[in-house]
Amino acid sequence: MLWAQDGRFVHQAFLAANPGLPAHGIKVGISHGMVIGVEICITKRGAFCSCRTVWRRPSRPLH
Repeated sequence: MLWAQDGRFVHQAFLAANPGLPAHGIKVGISHGMVIGVEICITKRGAFCSCRTVWRRPSRPLH
């Protein structure tokens, strides 16, 4: 189990393991003081990109 204070460690570990991944190309999700997930933002062609430029999915699932 990883706690919220581990979020920075997780972020830095992903950056170190993925050359070319921009610092703003990763999101570490934290809920109730625990790390719950990691998102890596990539383009449709598989290149790393800023999470700020990624299209956000709709609130309803697409069928």
